[in-house]
Amino acid sequence: MSDRQNTLYVFPDTNILVQCKPLEELDWSYLGSIDRIVLILSRPVIGEIDQQKAGTGRLAKRARTANSLIRQLLDNDSISIDTKRKGPAVIVESGDNLRPSAGLDDQLDYTSADDKLVGTVHRYLQDHPDRKVLLLSHDTGPLMTARRLQVPYTRVPDEWLLSPENDEEQKRIRELEGQLKRYQLTEPKCEIKFEESPWEFKRLKHRPLTNEQVTELVRRLKEKYPVDTDFGSTEPKERSAKSGYFLCGTEKFEPTSEKEISDYRDIEYPKWLASCESLFRELHHKLDMLEPPLFVSVAMSNIGAKPADNVLVQFKVKGQRFGIFSPRKDDENQKVESSRLTLPPVAPKGRWVNNFTQLISGFDKYSQVIAYPSVSMPMIDRFPRTPTTCDQNIFYWKEGRPSNPVALVELTCQQWRHQDEEELFVFQLGLRSEIEPIKDALTVTVHAANLAEPVQCTQRVSILIEEVDIWGDAEALLDIQ
Repeated sequence: MSDRQNTLYVFPDTNILVQCKPLEELDWSYLGSIDRIVLILSRPVIGEIDQQKAGTGRLAKRARTANSLIRQLLDNDSISIDTKRKGPAVIVESGDNLRPSAGLDDQLDYTSADDKLVGTVHRYLQDHPDRKVLLLSHDTGPLMTARRLQVPYTRVPDEWLLSPENDEEQKRIRELEGQLKRYQLTEPKCEIKFEESPWEFKRLKHRPLTNEQVTELVRRLKEKYPVDTDFGSTEPKERSAKSGYFLCGTEKFEPTSEKEISDYRDIEYPKWLASCESLFRELHHKLDMLEPPLFVSVAMSNIGAKPADNVLVQFKVKGQRFGIFSPRKDDENQKVESSRLTLPPVAPKGRWVNNFTQLISGFDKYSQVIAYPSVSMPMIDRFPRTPTTCDQNIFYWKEGRPSNPVALVELTCQQWRHQDEEELFVFQLGLRSEIEPIKDALTVTVHAANLAEPVQCTQRVSILIEEVDIWGDAEALLDIQ
C-alpha cells in the first residue's frame, strides 16, 4: 500500500480549533487505521479564526492560539503536531489557495462560511479523486450539507470537546443574552414571506430570422403584391356633376401625372418593401415583447409587540443578473407596436375634380384665419399648491417608484403598525440577459430604529430560457388583411 493510500486528508471545521482540546491531545485513531493525517486549514476556517481572536473569553484565547499556528504556515509548507497518544502522524497544511466548486449556486450559499467549507471539500474531491478526504465538524449544519452533496464526513466525538466554562465572564455573557432575549420579546417582530415560491420561471426567446429567410419572405411578398402597372386612363374627360353638387355643373378627369407614377413606382412601393423587410428583421424582438411579464410578490408583517419605528426595507438583487421595477398601471396597459405588415401603396389612377373641392379648400383657409388662438394663463401656475401630507403608517418609495429595472429598491415607513394586515410588495422582473438561463436571488432586509438586528431573508430566482423558431409567425404575416 502506497504512502498516499495510507494518508487521510481532513478538512477541520473551526470548532476543532476553538472548542476542542489542543490538537496534540486528541485521539486521532478515532478516524480509522491510517498512517498519516493531513489537516488542511481552508480559507473559510482561517477567516473565522481571524474574526474570533478579538476579546478576552476562552473562545478568543483559543482563536489566538489557532492563529499562531496559522502564522507558522507563512514560513513553512507544513507543521507537524507532536501528538501525546498512539496513532497516526498528524501534520497541518494551508488550504488558503483552495476554492469551492462552481455550479452549486442552487444548493450552496457561499456567503455562509459553512457552505463555503463544504464547497471547498467538494472541489478538492473532484481535483484529487485518488485521495481519502474527510470533512470533520461538530456542527450539524455543515454535516447535513455534506451528506446532501455526498461529501465524506465525520462528527467530532464529545470526548474531544473542552469542558464547559464557568468563569465570571461567561456568566456575564449569559446574563446579557437573557437581557437581549427579554428585550427582543418587547420589540417589533418582522416576518417576510415570498409568495408563490419557489420562483422558477420559463421565458421564450424568439430566434431571429436568417438573411436567407428574410430574402425569401420579401420575394414572396413581391410576388403576392407586385408593383401595379395600371395607372388609369391617360385622356382628360368631362362629365356632368353628381347630383347634390348644385354649385358645380361639370367634373373634369385629371389623368395620373408622370411624377405621381414615378413617386409610386420608385419611392412609395420600394419604401413599403423596405418597411416590410425591416419588420421581418425585428420580428423576434416584437415577439419577445409580447411574452407575459414575470412578477414576484413579497408579503411582510409586523407580528411583534410594538410598532417598528423609522423602517427601511431593501429589496436587493444579489447577483444583478436581472432587475426589479414597479410599472404604473398605465405603463402595464401600453400596447406593443403591431407586428402586422402594412398594406401596399395604391397605384394612382387619376381623379375627378370639380369647383366644389376648390370652394371647400377656400373655406378651410378662412376658418384658420378666424379661429381663436389658444390663451395661456401663466399666473395660475404661480399660485401655491396645497401641501401634501404623508401617512406615517404607509410605506413610501425612498427614491421614487422604479419604472425601469434596477438592482436595489428601498421603501421607508415612519411607523409600521404591529398586528396589522400584511404589506404586499409586487415587482416585475426585468431580464438583463435573455440568452443564458438565470440563477440569482432576491434578498429582503428590514431595518428599524427599535430592532436589535435587521431581519433578512433571501429567495432564489431561476429563469429558464427556451429558444423558439419564428418562421411560422413570419409566414403568417404574408396574408395582409
